[in-house]
Order: sequence, then C-alpha cells, then structure tokens
Amino acid sequence: MSEIVISGKVFQYQIVYKNNKNIYLRVKDDSIQITMSKAHKNLDVQELLLKHSRFILKNSTKTHKIKLYDRKKMLLFGEDLFVEIGDFKKVMVSDKSICVPNSFSERIIENFYREELLTRVKEMLKEIKIPEINFDNVVFKARLMKTRLGSCNKKSRVINLNTILARFDEVYLRSVLIHELVHLVISNHQKPFYEMVSRYDRDYLKNRKNINNLIKRFEI
Repeated sequence: MSEIVISGKVFQYQIVYKNNKNIYLRVKDDSIQITMSKAHKNLDVQELLLKHSRFILKNSTKTHKIKLYDRKKMLLFGEDLFVEIGDFKKVMVSDKSICVPNSFSERIIENFYREELLTRVKEMLKEIKIPEINFDNVVFKARLMKTRLGSCNKKSRVINLNTILARFDEVYLRSVLIHELVHLVISNHQKPFYEMVSRYDRDYLKNRKNINNLIKRFEI
C-alpha cells in the first residue's frame, strides 16, 4: 500500500482495478480504497486524493459504532459493568462486574439480557397504572430486534420488547413498555394514541428521541 499525507494525517491507500465506469473512494479509519478501471491507470492518484481531501477527512473521523458484545465491559440499565469471564455456570451480576461463562457467545449474552429485561418489566407493571387497560393475560416476550423497540399483537395480547433496552437507563424501557401497552386499546399511531401515551408518560417524546439516538451508536 502507498501513503499520502492530508492535513498532517497519514493515510494508506490501495488501488483496486475493476470494470467501473467511474472512480470510487472508500475510507475506513486511516485507509483509503480507490476502485477504478485500468483505463485510469495513468491517473495521478495523489492529486485525485488531495482534490477530495475534505471527503476523506470527514469520513475518516466518523464515530465508529460500539460493538454490542464486548468482552471487556457490558451495559446493564445504564450502568457500565466490567466483564469477568471464567468457570461460571451462567451469566451473573456481581458488584461492579458481570460474570460470564468461558463459552462467551451472543446467545448466552442475549439470554441474560432477556431475563433481566422481563424481570424489570414485572417490577414496572406493579407501579404502572393505566385504568383503561387490563393487564391480565398479557404475555411479555423479549428478543434483539434491528428495527423495532417493541411490538404488540392486540389480538393475542403478546408484547415483544427489544433486549437492547436492558442496556440503557430503565426510563427508556418504561416509555417503550407504556407505548406497547397502549396498543392493547389503540392500534394506530394517530393523535389519540399519543395523547394517551403522554398522559401516563409525560417525557415519552423526549425519551423516544434519546433512546433512538443512543441505539444508533451501537452495531446491531
């Protein structure tokens, strides 16, 4: 790979020849990949890169997403906990750490978050009072979802919650929970729905905006 200095920052770049009509630049960390056809073989590549220096600098400094499964630390309802991997039978919380079995895997971690989230939901339901809604026979489930924080099947009375919510302050879980509970009586997202949600969660709109921004930081 060759090198170029742009605004005092050293970048390595590599040329990949393909049957492209146009020239494409891809920036990742401090590396640049230039994809072009052999017809551009005599092009002054360094001049090209300097011409697009603003694009390169902008994309090289983008915030990298946080890995969802970190072997060093884990989030649990907004608290940073150190990960201790060892001869444990299951994932457990101990003081300021989370004890994880040697067979560390996404499945094991997700099972832990699912159990923690559903336990917290049971506790929340004891203090959430919505007279218009009967909580009887409502089934709560949890799994990791890429595009939804939750879902509600009004007919079967099943509410699904995203396990990623167990990583952040429980105020966000409460907002999503109330949102899905209201769907038991109002299916759509029109004005009456949000009026009812806001009646029992005054900070709903703020919380939804904050949790959406938080999730964007993670690699799901």
